[in-house]
Amino acid sequence: MIKTDVLFNSAIMIKRYILSLLQLFVLQSVSAKEQFEFVQGCFRYTVDNDSVVRVVGLSGDSLHTPEFADSTMVIPGTVVHDARTYQVQSIGRHAFEAVGNIKHLVIGEGVEFVNDAFVGCGKLESVRLSSTVNTVDESAFDYCPNLRSIVVDEGNEWYDSRNGCNAVIESESGTLVLGCYKTVIPEGVTIIGEHAFDCCIRLDSLVIPEGVKKLSVGCFQYCPSLRYVQLPKSLETIETFAFDGCRLLDSVFIPENVSEIGEGIFSGCYNLRSVVVDKRNRIYNSRKDCNAVVETSRARIVAGCGSSKIVKGIHEIGEFAFHNASLSHISIPSTVFRIGEDAFSYCKFCTSISVSRDNSVYHSDDGCNAIIEKATGRLVQGCAGTVIPDAVKELGFRSFAGVTLPSTFVIPEGVMKIDRYAFFDCASLKCVVFSGSSAHVEWNAFGGCTQLGFVFLPDNIERIDKGAFCNCPYEKLFMEHIKSGER
Repeated sequence: MIKTDVLFNSAIMIKRYILSLLQLFVLQSVSAKEQFEFVQGCFRYTVDNDSVVRVVGLSGDSLHTPEFADSTMVIPGTVVHDARTYQVQSIGRHAFEAVGNIKHLVIGEGVEFVNDAFVGCGKLESVRLSSTVNTVDESAFDYCPNLRSIVVDEGNEWYDSRNGCNAVIESESGTLVLGCYKTVIPEGVTIIGEHAFDCCIRLDSLVIPEGVKKLSVGCFQYCPSLRYVQLPKSLETIETFAFDGCRLLDSVFIPENVSEIGEGIFSGCYNLRSVVVDKRNRIYNSRKDCNAVVETSRARIVAGCGSSKIVKGIHEIGEFAFHNASLSHISIPSTVFRIGEDAFSYCKFCTSISVSRDNSVYHSDDGCNAIIEKATGRLVQGCAGTVIPDAVKELGFRSFAGVTLPSTFVIPEGVMKIDRYAFFDCASLKCVVFSGSSAHVEWNAFGGCTQLGFVFLPDNIERIDKGAFCNCPYEKLFMEHIKSGER
C-alpha cells in the first residue's frame, strides 16, 4: 500500500513542477511585438508580453527614488510606462547581485517569482515577501552574511514564516526552503530543503527540532562558521553534500533512525574530529571508534573525516567518502577490496599513503605513497608524496585531483594512459615531464591547473585529447604549437 505522505509529497512536487513550467512559459513567451526594455524610477524592466514585465536591474547611479529610500528597496507589483500598466511578475537572475547599499528588501504585491537576484548583497539585513510570491530560488540570498530577518506575508498561500522563525517554509509540505543565520526552525518542518542555508556565512550553531526527517542536497553547504549542529531522533535521510564546506564543524552524532546517507556529506569539513553513529542504528555504525559512518551490511565507509581510521574489517570505501577531507595519511588495511571513484579526491593535506602487504587487490610497493590496483597497474590515488613506480600503467580518474603536488612532476615511461581529471585542479603544478611516448592523455586530464605553463612531451607521444589542458596556461601554447606544426 502506498503511504499517504508519499502521495502528498508527490502532489506537492507535481504542483511545484507545474508552477516552474508556468514560470518558464511566462518568461520565454513574448507578444507579436519585439521584446524591449524600459526604465522607470531606479529600475530597468524587460517586457515579456503585453501585460507582464520583470525587473532586470538598476537604472543607473541614482538610487534616490521612492523605490529605494533609507536603504530600503521596494520591488513594486505594478509599473506604468507609456500609459500602460504592467504586472511586475518576476525579478531577473542576478538583477541586483552584489548591490552594496540594500539593507531592507520588500517584494511587492503582484511579484510571483524571486530568482537568484540578490546574491552577494553584503549589507542586506531583512527581507519581506508578499502574499503573491509562489516561487523562491534557494540561491536568492546566497552570500548575504548580514541577513537576519525573513518574513512572509500572512496571506501567502504557498509559503509562511511561522512563529517568527526567520525562514521561508513551504506551507503544504513543511519544507524549509530558505533560512538565515537567525533562523529558529519551528515545529511542523519535516524537510530542510536543497541548499536552504547554502552560503549562510554567519550561521554558527543550529538545533534541528524533532519532526525533521530529511536533510536535502547541500542544505548546509558552504556554511564556514558552523561549529555545532544537533540532529533530531526523527531524522531518516541525509542527502549528498549536506554539510559540504562546513570548515569549522567539530563533531556530528548520527541518530538511530537515519537509514539513508548520500555521498560527500562531510566534504571540506576540515575541522571535523568526531563522527559517531548511535549504537541502536540498524543501518550504519562507527565501529571501533573509527570516526566514520560505516554501512553495516557491506562494511562500507560512506562518510569520514580527517580523524577517521580505516579499521581492519572494512571491505569498501565509498564514492566521495573522504572527498576534500583533512587526512594527512591514508592507510588501507588488508580487508579492503573496493575503493570508489573520488573516495580520496581533493585530499590536499595528505602526504603519505600505505597499503597493507596482505591486501589482495591493492598495493603501495616500494614506498610509492600511492594506492595501485594490482591486476591492472592502475594508480587509484596519489598524494603530495607520491613517486610513481615504473610498473604503473595508468593514472586513474581523479587520482591526483586537487592534491598539492610539487611544482614539477615526472610521468614515467611505462604510463600508457592518463585518465580524465587525473590532475584536475592541481593548482601548485607548474611543470610536467613525460618520460615516454606511449601515453594517451585524456580530456581534462590537466584541466584547471592554473599555473601549468611547461609540459615536456616526446615528439611521438601517442595521443592528446582536445581539452586535455583545459583552462591552464599551457593550453594556449599547445594549440599554437599544433597550428604552427612545431609538434
